[in-house]
Amino acid sequence: MFPSQKNVVLLIFLILLSSFCPRNVAAVDLDEKNDSTVSSKFDGEEIGGEEYTDSLDDLFDTAEDDVIIEDTNIDHMQQFNRHESVIIKGNFTATGGLAGGWKDYDFKTPKATVAANINANISFDLRPDTNFRLFCRFDTEVDPQKFDEGWSGLQIDRLYVDYTIAPWMGVSVGQFPMSWGEGKLFNPANLISGVDSSVNLKISFPLALNGINLIAYGRIRNRESLYSLENFNFAGNFDKVFGKVKFSLGGKYNSKAGINTYFSAKAVFQHIEPYVDFRYDFFNVGTDEFYSSFKVLGGLIFLVDNFSMVTEYFYDGSDKNIKNDHNFGVTLAYRRIADLPLHIYINAQHTLFDNTGGAMLALTYTGFKDFDFRFGIPFLWGKENGRYTLSLNKHEMVIGDFDSNTEFYQNWDKRISAFLTISLSKDF
Repeated sequence: MFPSQKNVVLLIFLILLSSFCPRNVAAVDLDEKNDSTVSSKFDGEEIGGEEYTDSLDDLFDTAEDDVIIEDTNIDHMQQFNRHESVIIKGNFTATGGLAGGWKDYDFKTPKATVAANINANISFDLRPDTNFRLFCRFDTEVDPQKFDEGWSGLQIDRLYVDYTIAPWMGVSVGQFPMSWGEGKLFNPANLISGVDSSVNLKISFPLALNGINLIAYGRIRNRESLYSLENFNFAGNFDKVFGKVKFSLGGKYNSKAGINTYFSAKAVFQHIEPYVDFRYDFFNVGTDEFYSSFKVLGGLIFLVDNFSMVTEYFYDGSDKNIKNDHNFGVTLAYRRIADLPLHIYINAQHTLFDNTGGAMLALTYTGFKDFDFRFGIPFLWGKENGRYTLSLNKHEMVIGDFDSNTEFYQNWDKRISAFLTISLSKDF
């Protein structure tokens, strides 16, 4: 007798259900079904050589010591980092304005002039590798009043190569700016002031002390200058920081000029930064005409919110025939007057050498994109043909830049005057 179709289906269902159920099931008394604790036969039982537990916390235990993760030294994030191997930048600046003034305080025969200047530069920054850099920048300018003469031609402003040999050593070769000393208005400790227009070799050790630099530089005009030892200067300096004070010591040697040395110290506090520079020179070393001289500078920088002040005293003892070459300078700046894009600058310098000096009050407005408006009132005092009044006997006027120092006063041929300039500057 064959089972009915209904019984066959029921039999197959029971077989499948039994295949998914464990063979040993913990017995639970139905009378104790409300107990908070239900025991399992598997608790503490070893399965596959390991003790079994039903605790979920054990799933997050620390891995065994025999689990080894090998470092492949492969930076998988590098593929998402964008590295620009060539960066090209440029700037176009056009400045125009008018100026007028009087050659003396009698306010007779005033003279006015209009001037303009156009300057453009372009730079190439090549970094094919993190340890290698080639940088070059070219400048050119033209006077709109002399358009027939054309642009001045490309002038090399910077052209150098940086190469990091190791984390503790780097080399720079070419024409690039450098500066020593802490002075802002006067800088007697800048022994390498001529490097901007020279061919330079600098070897740096950034991890030694707080930086050691060895420098050789000279102006190479022709083949003869390349083989002339007098044309080259050899210098070196190092920095060391103790707490909030940085100390610098350096020197320079030239077979013709002799030996120049300097010492600088600068402290940095919350709002003030005092500093000193001391320079000592040795001339005609090894000859009967040997002599030495010194220069000393003391300064203070004061910074608080939008206000800044720089004040300096400088004594020049390089000329034995001058006994009172004391010089004083101060620069005041207040940015964003009344939270407007209006800035004020005051710059003044005076020397006791011949009691001449100069000062200037300037306002700058930067509220327009790419445009700057500047208004300045410079004036000079002291006798003609003095240190700050050398140009009073000239018959030309040059619109000055309030950011410069002594050069501004020497290029101005009026005792009192005023100028207004408009500058357009655009990066590309």
